[in-house]
Amino acid sequence: MQRKSKQTVIKHFPIKIDLKYSEEPLKTNLLKKLALLYERQGEYEKSIEICKRAFTYGVDERKRMTRMIKKAGRTPTDEELKLISKSV
Repeated sequence: MQRKSKQTVIKHFPIKIDLKYSEEPLKTNLLKKLALLYERQGEYEKSIEICKRAFTYGVDERKRMTRMIKKAGRTPTDEELKLISKSV
């Protein structure tokens, strides 16, 4: 049996879950876990993008986004500053 690479699994994981369950609440947990996975792989910019997407579902990922911006060694954009400072 051939094993898939991590990148292949990560790339297709959200699509398979969404197709199988078609539920909005699942996306919130999925986005949190995907952001965490990217963080652990050192893919900070990808993690930041997932955190931004999580905001559209009402998931508070401000702490993670702030941490990822610091780890990426850059300053937040205006959009990111608005999301970070927004009250949930």
